[in-house]
Amino acid sequence: MSVRTAAPERRLSGRLPALPRPSVDNRLLTVGLGLAVAALALSAAGGSSLSRVTLIEIVLLLGGGAVIAGAGLVAVRPRRLWGVWSLSLLLLLAALTAASIAWSINPSDSWLEANRGFAYAAVFAAAVAVTHVAPHRWQALLGGLLLGMVLICAYSLATKVLPGLLAQDEIYARLRAPFGYWNAVGIAAAMAVPGCLWLGTRRHGHAAVSALAFPAMGIVLTTLLLSYSRGALIAVAVGCALWFVLVPLRLRGAVVLATGLVVALFTALWTFGQAGLAQDDVELALRADAGLSFGLLLAAGVAALTISGMAIGFAAAAHPPQPRLRRRAGLVTLCLVAMIPVGVLGALAVSSGGIGGAVSSAVDSVTANTVAAPSNDPGRFLETESLRGLYWTEALGMFSDNPVAGLGAGGYQTARPRYGPDPIVTSYAHGFSFQVLADLGVIGGLLTVGLFVTWLLAATRAVGLRRGWRAVAFTPERVGLITLLTIVVTFGVQSTIDWTWVFPGVAVIALLAAAWVAGRGPFTELPPARTQGEVGRIPARLRTGIRKPLRAGAAAAILLVAMAAAWMAWQPLRAQNAGQAALQAAQDGDVERARGLVADARDRNPVAVEPLFQRSIVERRARDTRAGLAALTEAVRLQPENPDPWLRLAEYELTVMNRAQQGLEAARTAVFLDPRSPQAARVFVAAVRAGAQAPAGALGEPAPAPPPAEGDLGSQG
Repeated sequence: MSVRTAAPERRLSGRLPALPRPSVDNRLLTVGLGLAVAALALSAAGGSSLSRVTLIEIVLLLGGGAVIAGAGLVAVRPRRLWGVWSLSLLLLLAALTAASIAWSINPSDSWLEANRGFAYAAVFAAAVAVTHVAPHRWQALLGGLLLGMVLICAYSLATKVLPGLLAQDEIYARLRAPFGYWNAVGIAAAMAVPGCLWLGTRRHGHAAVSALAFPAMGIVLTTLLLSYSRGALIAVAVGCALWFVLVPLRLRGAVVLATGLVVALFTALWTFGQAGLAQDDVELALRADAGLSFGLLLAAGVAALTISGMAIGFAAAAHPPQPRLRRRAGLVTLCLVAMIPVGVLGALAVSSGGIGGAVSSAVDSVTANTVAAPSNDPGRFLETESLRGLYWTEALGMFSDNPVAGLGAGGYQTARPRYGPDPIVTSYAHGFSFQVLADLGVIGGLLTVGLFVTWLLAATRAVGLRRGWRAVAFTPERVGLITLLTIVVTFGVQSTIDWTWVFPGVAVIALLAAAWVAGRGPFTELPPARTQGEVGRIPARLRTGIRKPLRAGAAAAILLVAMAAAWMAWQPLRAQNAGQAALQAAQDGDVERARGLVADARDRNPVAVEPLFQRSIVERRARDTRAGLAALTEAVRLQPENPDPWLRLAEYELTVMNRAQQGLEAARTAVFLDPRSPQAARVFVAAVRAGAQAPAGALGEPAPAPPPAEGDLGSQG
């Protein structure tokens, strides 16, 4: 295949080649993608609701399959399959997650993790496919992602402005809407910063749209500061440094960043001094009053930034800076970026312990196996204490006990009570690498490293980092690709110290950016020529592709695989709904219907213990205590390293079967698996007392028990 170059090779200059202004359909794609990203974040929320997450995963699987199939049908000419290695390893990682159901200590959680993995892989594959057939749409992708992130941040700030409408039950001062988690809000804002730099420095497109980068920068930086997220702050610092090092638009970028930062800092510092905005557990009325003032200040800041952006844009157009000034400004910006670590080292050097002592103290406070948590106020920006070290130590302990294949995907949450003293309930190890090692062992770790390396190689190829970096023109597309690369790096830095990858609202943004960079190939390879009415020709191209047997067959196979994956993702939710309906039927006295619903739940999710718990309740309602006992015994057999089945079995043996010895044995195992569980301790003590009070020869003799009270049925499920 012949390769055409985008521009003749030349030395770097201050001026970048220009592109035509985006077409109408490109703008529509930008707005549509931005609204879709924002809607995804609002719909998925925190990712903890099975019904919400399942709906999102089904949409991603079916939508991704449709896009991949459609891209295969409308492709006008073959291109080298850039990004195929990254996609293959991502699919292998998802497949390993699904395979871990076979050895997982909690196979039902592994199923949920596998659903997430395949949904993310579908998003990545769809973006790679679109990149192959329409690589010139990079502006729509980058603009749409930026628009979506700004809308997410605007909604988060709106919960401060209108708490009575959007956040009546909020008890924390830190921004955490729409995800329910402040660090997810922080990384959404951090990933938007490189996008704002791109929008404010581009030399193509409408000047008024470019000027919107200034208020957008103010919004996202204010959101970042009010989330109090230290991890996101570190990530945005790394992302900005990378962008300024790679992109030769440092003067413009510095103006956009500095202007937005001034307004964001002023707004945040004022907010930190308001009791109704910076303290937890504040009454709604006080929050509403403070929110009104905050809204006025925010509106004034946005207006000032908009005016500043327009004025700076017009001034730069009328009196463009000379090349010498741009070069000097670029050098100054690079020096300032380089001075940041130098300044940090200088501050450490004059500290009481010197550089070595200060660094050692900071590392110890971050990684120490302690339950000391930082404050939940703005002062946390100056603190290094964290629970991360505890979570990482627990994950490494799990890895050392199960080094080859791990505990199974999602096994960290079930196993962690045995590995540390932290009473705080958490589902993830607050670090993607640590989570993978604990859940999938060396096999998962090697796949993750392979995925990282192959994507990094593809990314460096796409942006021209491999050779001739300064000799090749910095076209607008090249700057856009670097910006997408920076967005991915920003997300990756934060994901090393947190668990935001489980939030679809932010993970999908990073996946789309990563897939586009991986699938683009060398930016010097020109995409197929764009023609007028391209969108209108899609139906004709689809008809042409359908007439080709190989393409049509491949598209049909892809759609079938997507539907099968969506069906599998739906089953845990169907099982949950059937189990809840069974409890309601038992509550209403319809035992036979309840038994049928429990059987349906068991068929839909045979690796979950919840249908067995529900069956024990239904059988107890039917006065068949032995059948209820058999259900809990089966739950213990299914997940022997999960403390919950043992605890329920101990309670049932003790209170229903009146067998203190068997209850004590089950309670002892529950306490071993979860030493910090107050409920397990109470059942264990009750079993000991019951065994001491039981008459000789009475232990082990089951006694009939009355059905539970009406109000007990739902609570035990």
